[in-house]
Amino acid sequence: MKRNTFFIILFLNLLNVLAQHPLDAYEQYSLGMSLYDEGKYEEALFWIEQAADQGYLQAQNSLAQCYHLGTVVDKDYLKAFYWYSKAAYQGDSQSQCNLGVFYLKGLGTAREPSKAVYWFEKSAKNDNELAQYNLGACLFYGEGVNTDFQQAFMWFEKAAKKGQLDSQYYLGCCYEEGKGVEQNYDKAVFWYGNAANRGHINAMNSLGLCYYNGIGVEQNYTYAFYWFNKAAQENNANAQYYLGVCYEFGNGVEQNYLLAANWFEKAANQEHSEAQYYLGILYDEGNGVQQNYSKAVYWYEKSASQGNPNAQYNLGACYYNGDGVKKDLEKSRLYFIMAANQGHEKAIAALKLINK
Repeated sequence: MKRNTFFIILFLNLLNVLAQHPLDAYEQYSLGMSLYDEGKYEEALFWIEQAADQGYLQAQNSLAQCYHLGTVVDKDYLKAFYWYSKAAYQGDSQSQCNLGVFYLKGLGTAREPSKAVYWFEKSAKNDNELAQYNLGACLFYGEGVNTDFQQAFMWFEKAAKKGQLDSQYYLGCCYEEGKGVEQNYDKAVFWYGNAANRGHINAMNSLGLCYYNGIGVEQNYTYAFYWFNKAAQENNANAQYYLGVCYEFGNGVEQNYLLAANWFEKAANQEHSEAQYYLGILYDEGNGVQQNYSKAVYWYEKSASQGNPNAQYNLGACYYNGDGVKKDLEKSRLYFIMAANQGHEKAIAALKLINK
């Protein structure tokens, strides 16, 4: 009992001292971070918030991140937005970038892409590489600002040279497509390779395509297969599709229809139109899977609904011949027309035959 009484008195004396000599914001923040390191999260949050209320920038940013990520406290985008705003207006580049993300995604506030661009630009000019990438992406896609490939390239390049992975990938895209810079396949491969070797999934797929098609490098199906496989293992639908193509045609790997069907199905389930079409063909012909016209029609329909002209033509043929569906010349004509309107030569010929 005496021991408890002693600590109560000690605590009251401490409060009395603090009342007479209040901690300044820096001391409050430092105390909060020390308590955080000790695992005393509730007390830590109290002191960090005290410092934030006094306008201490680091405390405001830290508090915003806690509410943003749900660290120690429940996620609360409204509170995160509030504290990011406070720190951003004081010139904190990280908070400016995060505030831009909140405006872009509509987190804790209304979605306003133009305000996102404003804050990304503030942060980018303060040399924040993530903001430079985000600003580049907005300019590349015309999000909250007019499309400007030259400006997008400039910001991607700034961030890429600092090692920002997404920017390295987009720099590769700019060089490959000649957007904002003179087309240069060698440089496209260089930047795709930089990002791919550091684990960027889209860059892996793009590098695989360069090797597959001989763009910027000598055509090499083995290397293409290697990069498609790495990206496909990370659930990249495009890479899964191309891996299926490699297995179907034996490019860079031994031909294997079963594995082709497996990878096409993975991509098809992610709504990849070409994968859906090719999976339909495998069911149509019974390669790698048991022949099943109904399943072929199912996947042709999936692909056709996304505007794939080859799938539309094949679906028209299924309805014309009654393969996997009840024969229906009107539906057959409809799908042939859809494909023909996209210039599909076989569909155009089929329509002439039907209309005789």
